[in-house]
Amino acid sequence: MFDPASNNLQRTVQVSDLRRLSFAAVAFPKHFGAITPYGGLGYSIAVLGDVRVYADTANTFPNNAFFDKVDAARSRGAVFGMGGVQIQTRRAAIFAQETMLPSNGQFLFPSVLSFFEFGVRYNFGSSIDQQ
Repeated sequence: MFDPASNNLQRTVQVSDLRRLSFAAVAFPKHFGAITPYGGLGYSIAVLGDVRVYADTANTFPNNAFFDKVDAARSRGAVFGMGGVQIQTRRAAIFAQETMLPSNGQFLFPSVLSFFEFGVRYNFGSSIDQQ
């Protein structure tokens, strides 16, 4: 990360534990037997859990302004797009999806964030009210 107080103008920052909270509107346009593709748009809040700042090669430590800058760049909100496919069984669906968050220069990761996820969804109830 850029730090004007560092001798080489760069400082190493170690990041761990990215957490996301996402809300999306998802459309399932067509079924091909048990296979259903889907896509959606939503909003996500991403927060980095632990950020560790290291001394530079000349062993100089960052000032408080740098720590404030790092702390401010630990979270971001962004509109995202997603697409995936699921295979439906009676109550379970096996799915795989890709989520893309656009880049943001104010976040510690200034590039596009991409998440590939897969898993199983299970339906505990009925989506149709039966009488």
